[in-house]
Formats: sequence, structure tokens, C-alpha cells
Amino acid sequence: MALFLYTLSSSGLYDLNLEKSAAVKENKKVNQKSSDQKDKVSDLQKIWLNAEDLLKRKKYSQAAEKYLEIEENYPTSSKAKYAILKAAKSFYNAKEYEKSLEAARVLKSIFPIFSGEMDVNSIIIKCLYKKIRDVGRDNSEISEILELIPLSKSNHSEIRSKCINILAYQNFQLGIFYSKKGNPIVSLKYYGKIIKEYSKSDYVQESLFRCAEIFQNIGSKRDKERILKYFEMKYPKSKWYVEAKNLN
Repeated sequence: MALFLYTLSSSGLYDLNLEKSAAVKENKKVNQKSSDQKDKVSDLQKIWLNAEDLLKRKKYSQAAEKYLEIEENYPTSSKAKYAILKAAKSFYNAKEYEKSLEAARVLKSIFPIFSGEMDVNSIIIKCLYKKIRDVGRDNSEISEILELIPLSKSNHSEIRSKCINILAYQNFQLGIFYSKKGNPIVSLKYYGKIIKEYSKSDYVQESLFRCAEIFQNIGSKRDKERILKYFEMKYPKSKWYVEAKNLN
């Protein structure tokens, strides 16, 4: 009997020791995991503060690259989306518009709701506008700008106005080109587009005059009179109205 009790007692102590040992090991794992997570948070915070310091010192390009390190190394962090946003803005301030545009597009694709809240479209609009170089060529950027402006929370009236002027100028040049080529009917199409679609542009009044001139030359007096009435109603003090009235 004594032997049996001793054996039971010894077995119980052994099992208890095993449980304690397992618990200690589990606690070590939890503590280690917690420590690793703290280290990661600490490293992330160091990068963030470094980027913020560079930004404060107006080292925009370096700051942007630092912010992108957060997105690259800690993509699931709550700071990731803010890091991409700050990178896009920093690249823009550094006049690195291609990189700014790329970061903004990435942010918009990964975090669409956040991008809407932070008005990332505004960054894209400004970057695309900066990319416009030659107003005489076909600028695909302009179409995207005009599509995004209504979606942006910011006021881009000046950019919109300039884009409209560029499109009007391109159509005006085509009108002049076909007039010189002896194809006034095609010219009318381009001048008409300016009058209808780009009525706020700087080229609408001269386009009206060019239309009146073409109608005068092809003997369409009725259409010419229609242009003159429109001139009188919309632009009575325009020099082009005076020119149109003097056409013979």
C-alpha cells in the first residue's frame, strides 16, 4: 500500500512538472513573439521618424524613398497607406512627377476608399498636368485630367481652363490647316467643335469669325448672318465681331 501511494505521488509530481515545463516554454514563445513584434514596431517607427525628419528638412526625394520602405517592409501596417500617400506628395515636391504619379496610382489601386478620402486624384491631376510639354501634340494626359477633375475634392479650375485651351488650340490649328489646303468644310467641323465643346476657351471668338469668313467665301449668306447674330448676343464688344461684320 505504501509503495502504491508513493508511486502515485511520484507520478503526479512528474506530470505536474511536465505541465509546468510546457507552460514555461509556451510563455517564453509568447514573450519572444511579443518581443519580436515590439522590435518590428520599433523599426517601423524609426523609419517613419527618419522620413518625417527628412521631410521637415525639405529633402523630399530622400523622404519619399524612406516612406516607401515602410510600404515595402510593412505592407500590412496601418501606416502603410499613409506612407505611400506621403511618398507621392514628397516626390511631387521634389518635382519627380513620374514617381509621384506612380505612387499615387499604386495607392489608389490598393486603398481606393482611403484614396478618395485623401483626394489622391488631386495628386494625379497635378502630376499629369506637369507632364504636358508640347500643346501641339496629342496629349492623352489632358483627357484623363478632365475625367478626374469632377472626382477630386480640390478646385482645379485653373488647370481645367488651361487644358480646355490646349484642346481648343489643337482644333483651331487643324481648322487653319484645312483652310489652307482648300478644304473649308472640314475646317468648319473643327471651328464648330471649339464653339460647342470649348466655349470657355480663348479661341471661340476667332473660331466664330473663321466660320463667318468661310460662309462668306462659299456664298452662304444665311449661315453668315446666323454667326453675326450669335456674335451680337454673346460677344457684342469683340474685335472679331467687328471683323466679321466687315466681311464682304
